[in-house]
Amino acid sequence: MATHGHTGTVGISATRAFTIIGNGMVAPSDPEKHFPRDHGRSYPDGCNVIVDPSREPALGHECVYEDITDGQKYFGRVTGQGLLSTLDGSWQRELSDSMAFVGAVVRVGYNIGS
Repeated sequence: MATHGHTGTVGISATRAFTIIGNGMVAPSDPEKHFPRDHGRSYPDGCNVIVDPSREPALGHECVYEDITDGQKYFGRVTGQGLLSTLDGSWQRELSDSMAFVGAVVRVGYNIGS
């Protein structure tokens, strides 16, 4: 009998899911303003992102951070200036000691329809 699929040890990941509120992570329609790896990637209000805390935050990657002083979560792109920034440029947040890494985006789910 043939066996299909993966056999062996399967690791359990500590991924977490978040629902996006607001449209700050919708990419600008002007292609000149896109980050080189964007290809117009957007995260509109109501979509869900799954983040993995075992993935290192890297330049240009979308990540979730938590402000440990008030528990507020922030979703943005890591920039070369040590900032977390929205795609539309509406805000930037310094990645200071009060900002704890929650995880890097590994999957996105979009809600289609009502």
